[in-house]
Amino acid sequence: SLADILMKRRSSREFSDSALTIQTLSTILFYVWGEQGKLKSDNFGELLKKTSPSGGARHPIEVYPVIFNIKGLKAGVYHYSVKNHALAEIKQGDFRQNLYEAANRQAWIEDATVCFVMSAIFKRVSWKYRNERGLRTILLDAGHLSQTLYLVTTALGLGCCISSAFTDSAVEGLLGIDGITEASISISAVGKLRSH
Repeated sequence: SLADILMKRRSSREFSDSALTIQTLSTILFYVWGEQGKLKSDNFGELLKKTSPSGGARHPIEVYPVIFNIKGLKAGVYHYSVKNHALAEIKQGDFRQNLYEAANRQAWIEDATVCFVMSAIFKRVSWKYRNERGLRTILLDAGHLSQTLYLVTTALGLGCCISSAFTDSAVEGLLGIDGITEASISISAVGKLRSH
């Protein structure tokens, strides 16, 4: 039940080295960041619906899965296309050490199966919120999505932990974003829990 999932939700920093399936990755992406429908607005046209709220339905947050150990998927940096519910490969390779170093050597980043890096595209919000409310909206959106990620991974029996402690430029360089029009917000590590 939802109550059980809420009570079981924890920040988990001990992951096993077991791989996840593509289906599990797909489930996480769909229920956390995926399109759940559209809503027509007289003033703003077609608005995207997701499982988490977004200020003004602007949805400024993007997600980049950094894959370490997913069965049938090459390790690398990917971008999640909400429109297509698909991954676009940015670069192949094992970037575990890069992300670990960028995240101030937090060991649990290195131990994860996949890390989800969230970024914000500022213009999606700034045209509507022309003051500090735009930044507030972005940070609230990231928080909503983070909690949804925790609940989805808990429901799947997985561990999750989020961090905002990282070197922005190193992470943005890995993703191929400029840090100005689009900037990194958080890193969430996910994996199967290590049994004790």
